[in-house]
Amino acid sequence: MHIGIVGGGFSGLLAAYLLKKRGHGVTVYEKDEQLGGHCRSLIVNKESVELGTVFSFNDGIRSLLLELDVSFREQCTCRSFIDDEFSMVEQLTREEVARLLEELARFEKILARFAPGFDGADYGFIHQDLLIPVGEFLSHYELPTIAKILAPHLSAYGFGAFQEVQAYYAFSVFKLDTILSFLRGEKLLFMNEGFADLISRLAANLADIRYGSAVRSVERAGDRIAVRSDFGEGEHDKVLISAPLPAGVIKDPVWDGRMSKIRTNPYFVCIYETENRNLVTSYFRANLEKADGVQFFHTWPGKDGCVIAAYAYGDMDPSAVRRVSDDIERSGVSIRRLVCAKRWRIFPHLDRENLTETFYSELAADGRSGPIGFIGGLVAGPSVSNLYNSVAGFVEGFRPAKKKR
Repeated sequence: MHIGIVGGGFSGLLAAYLLKKRGHGVTVYEKDEQLGGHCRSLIVNKESVELGTVFSFNDGIRSLLLELDVSFREQCTCRSFIDDEFSMVEQLTREEVARLLEELARFEKILARFAPGFDGADYGFIHQDLLIPVGEFLSHYELPTIAKILAPHLSAYGFGAFQEVQAYYAFSVFKLDTILSFLRGEKLLFMNEGFADLISRLAANLADIRYGSAVRSVERAGDRIAVRSDFGEGEHDKVLISAPLPAGVIKDPVWDGRMSKIRTNPYFVCIYETENRNLVTSYFRANLEKADGVQFFHTWPGKDGCVIAAYAYGDMDPSAVRRVSDDIERSGVSIRRLVCAKRWRIFPHLDRENLTETFYSELAADGRSGPIGFIGGLVAGPSVSNLYNSVAGFVEGFRPAKKKR
């Protein structure tokens, strides 16, 4: 088989790499001149700093890094929380910790009722009780302390307002073991040379990558699928789409209809050099879910200061960047300079009125059996480890190509 892959981010490149290992021909179409999607790194003051994705949980992806000889480390990440007065506060009081233990036991039993929908890496069948906002769900089951734990992470990682994002999405990504990992402060996985190192090593194993090739149409051509980009056209036995496409690009009405329902959230990141040397990853409680307010910043300590990446909701413009800078300085950080500001569109999802119980299960069934399929963040939670498991599981469904004699 020869497979076309739309999108040269982590999911698209991983799918291409794994399919090539199984003997299939692959062509990757990437609309930018640079690969990686949200997995991008900068060199700042001789340090590799993440412009997008910061870290990964260890399950699954470690084997890929070892296989590609990507240097990585595992380390704990300290976290602090900043209140409305821009002062550091504890995440939970002693009384709240006691309540949390009781709530976690109930929460585990509650999630078990919906277990079939959370079994795999991909989104699947959605129980109707999980179509409501996560804030409403946790309030109904009287889980206020778990809500206090979840809210900063959901907001910080771009999922949206606690009273808007559906419970299914929240619990698909922040499963019980993930919540416990955060609470226990377990080690996370960081690539020593940045995520860009992993991206470049995946790409080095691929022979046909079309850079700067925005896809203009995906349509049937007899028993094959034709992909037309800005610079040419190719025909493939199957096309896998890993990134949102504009309405009308997919010429199949069913698949175009599905794509048109997918929404993303505006988000941006600002990279700063600071005078401070002892900063830790910090969440701004006062800005949770607020546009243009810094949600959290992650740190890369140096000898004479620190580099931080600050993440915020909303469309990036000069005034929004200034507000982020002001909030950071009000928290006690002395900014030396702004290094970079980058806008993103993140968290592909469906709005409440479009998300149905069977949307993703039907998507998965048609994607495996038909000539078009969605992969990566279009069908799975956006953590790198989860995307690895999702893509690897999808590729396992392809039979290895027969070797030519």
